[in-house]
Amino acid sequence: MQPTSSEPAEADRMDSGARSAAGSGRSWRRRRSSARHRTPFAYRLADHATEILLYLMLVFSPWAFGTTQPWAIWIMNGAGYGLGLLWLLKRILRWTTGYRPARWGQEDRSWITVTLALLTGLILLWSLTSAVNARAWFLPDEMRFEYRDGFVAWLPHSYDAPSSWNAFFQYLALACTFWALRDWILGKTRHERHHGDDEEDHRPGTAEPALPARLQRLLWVLCLNGALLALEGILQRMSGTNRLLWLIEPRHIKEAFGQFGPYAYRSNAAQYLNLVWPVCFGFWWLLRRRVRHGDAALRRWGASPHILLVPCLAATALAPVVSGSRGGALVALVLALGSGVAVALGSSTRRARARNLMLALLLPAIGGGVVLGYQPLRDRLFAPRFSYATGRVEVRDFTLRASFHVPETIPEGTSLGVLGLSSSTDRLVRTPRWAMLSLDANGLAFTMQEGRYELRAIKRARGFVTEYGGQLVDVVVVRDTNACLYVNGKRLPTADQSWKDAGWNEAVPAAYLWVGAYAAIAQEKIEFNSATLFDRALTETEVAALGRSDGTSALDTADREVDEDLPEDLPEPVLELDREVLSQNATLRDQVGGRLGIFDRARVMAREYPWLGSGPGTFGPLFHLYRTDLQESWQWYAHNDWLETRITFGRLGSALVAAALVLALATGLRTDGISLPWPFRIVCLLALGGCLGHALFDFPFQIHSVLFLFLTLTCLWMTTSFRR
Repeated sequence: MQPTSSEPAEADRMDSGARSAAGSGRSWRRRRSSARHRTPFAYRLADHATEILLYLMLVFSPWAFGTTQPWAIWIMNGAGYGLGLLWLLKRILRWTTGYRPARWGQEDRSWITVTLALLTGLILLWSLTSAVNARAWFLPDEMRFEYRDGFVAWLPHSYDAPSSWNAFFQYLALACTFWALRDWILGKTRHERHHGDDEEDHRPGTAEPALPARLQRLLWVLCLNGALLALEGILQRMSGTNRLLWLIEPRHIKEAFGQFGPYAYRSNAAQYLNLVWPVCFGFWWLLRRRVRHGDAALRRWGASPHILLVPCLAATALAPVVSGSRGGALVALVLALGSGVAVALGSSTRRARARNLMLALLLPAIGGGVVLGYQPLRDRLFAPRFSYATGRVEVRDFTLRASFHVPETIPEGTSLGVLGLSSSTDRLVRTPRWAMLSLDANGLAFTMQEGRYELRAIKRARGFVTEYGGQLVDVVVVRDTNACLYVNGKRLPTADQSWKDAGWNEAVPAAYLWVGAYAAIAQEKIEFNSATLFDRALTETEVAALGRSDGTSALDTADREVDEDLPEDLPEPVLELDREVLSQNATLRDQVGGRLGIFDRARVMAREYPWLGSGPGTFGPLFHLYRTDLQESWQWYAHNDWLETRITFGRLGSALVAAALVLALATGLRTDGISLPWPFRIVCLLALGGCLGHALFDFPFQIHSVLFLFLTLTCLWMTTSFRR
């Protein structure tokens, strides 16, 4: 049977309908795919807010006096929580809308990322458990601990709950910042989504991988802000002011030489800038390398914005040396050598011009460092010695004697230390108790102090400088139930200035005899012939016999009256220093002697809290229990962050922190992140390594701004990869 003429027409209509249905299906899938790749409006707002908040945190952190005050720390905590909420909002939008943002080739669910996230959660859980499961509270007003019985001994616990709570809130904010930064920096901008592919994007007309716009902007903010910070610190140091940002005088370090910029402690400023300038150097090299592969017009000197990084690099590289920080200068030198080698090896041998330009940039920076930073560092590395161990803990009755040249004039408001007794090798004044003989424009004064800041009594001989200026004199102080001053064997008339009714006969800490200064950072010293300490009060006849017995009296022998009644035998001094000893510079061990004592006590603490630690943030409250002398300075940091982490987190908690750090650094060795030339990444890694090395003899990670920048650079290292 033959088909009718209507059957082909019906078949054609069926085929047409099928094609129409298939076309509609493909159109629907295209619309759905387009919807999946179209950025939701709320997601774009969250991305923009994240970027702005990150920039504000980078700028605010160092300028807020290093983020060392509670108000500044809580502002940074609030910003970190804000970043965490924005990151959580973006994750929710991805889950509810099916949106998958274009990213720079790094999977969110790789095993290494998941493991690092788990370690972050475990560190936060450890800190939270320590705070909740507190063993004690430290009561600063009463200077004691209040212990709690209902804690679980086999869980992490803290010996000061408020300190551990503060540490937990800081760590939580930093964790939110870290993961929000990683998520934001891996995302592509609209322009990058439309002009790149998923595997490896290239700039049009070049073989260079594209440098993400977000990464560039973040590095520009970091470098420009670091340059302004370094310039302000250098200008502040040159002005001689002891006010941070010319505004505020810090509570503890009041000497201008001990500060730098907005940081009350110069070493913290050096640690921050040693994180900035290697990245600035690598960024300059990277941008200039890309210019050479770009348009010919950009190759002219000054035609590309990367030239702005030259003064930024010069300022940030100079500042750690100018700051006067010995550790900061040492780390800066190592970083300069490592960064120079990395960039030189990463440049082609045919690019002699680029290498010469790099040398032309580094040589002025080195010269400027010598001019501005050599003298402060020399004064510290080859500083005169001021404190000498006596072998005694304290003395009650004592005699101090010094033979020295009296300055011809002393400016008003200036006080020069002559002799002193203290329990500290780092500082004479501002210790709980001390005794000091000093010179000022009003004369010679012997001061006793009871308490940290409360003046007790003064014996003053007025007109001393006017009468003896420019002369060599023998000055003796005898202290028993009173205090008497002698010059060249003759008793001086003195006037009493007392602020308390107590007598003069209480014991004085005498572990160290100070000669010629108040603190180990003093820049000048009186010219001494001898200094002596006796552990008893000498009589007037014994004082008169001192010059005859050793031949160092300021009186000429022919002019000295001979008295047959003078005693022949004088008591043996506790400590006697001659001109040769007093003219020697302090050794490095002498200069860091106080820090070595802190290390000894910190190691004892580590042995007493072996596995679970004492709780995050508790080193300061606990340290006073381990002082051998209550007159010893109370340290709030161990000056060794590795050791302090071991004390506060214990072996188990420290293992979590170390594992997270190793995993984060190992992540950057992969080849599926933002592809960048290896010299830039090595320079960034050197900056991180320099901070970790400095943490062996200081406390960079106890300063919020330094820790925040360290985690920021760690995140940059993680999200980038070596070029394949």
